[in-house]
Amino acid sequence: MKKIICLLAVLALVSCITYPEFTQCDERWGDEILGSGPSTICDIGCLISSVSMFLNKYGVVIKG
Repeated sequence: MKKIICLLAVLALVSCITYPEFTQCDERWGDEILGSGPSTICDIGCLISSVSMFLNKYGVVIKG
């Protein structure tokens, strides 16, 4: 029970953090083809968008 309470406390704290919002279908990058195609960031770029928001929050900027 103690572990569950600790897990819930950590989840509550993490949910209070605000992150920049990068949508995968943004006009600046949504049409970029992933790998050899044909899928785009808009089609299947959820992980890319999520990781980018996390990294940006902590000051990591990747220039392409």
